[in-house]
Amino acid sequence: MKKTINAAPIRLQRMMLHVQGYDMTLEHKAGTQIPLADTLSRHYMSDTYPELSEATNVHVHMVIATFP
Repeated sequence: MKKTINAAPIRLQRMMLHVQGYDMTLEHKAGTQIPLADTLSRHYMSDTYPELSEATNVHVHMVIATFP
């Protein structure tokens, strides 16, 4: 990677620390060249099952409330 660990954003610092034991080459691909990832990132869940959405919200709020 071109940046040193302390020059990278925090999110990338964590990733760089996890993979520093490996010998790898990174290659950038534009989002337009990754059709599945782009499609999944733009696809949203409709409110077909509002009770599922409500249960998910309750669960997320419960986890956040108990987070230290």
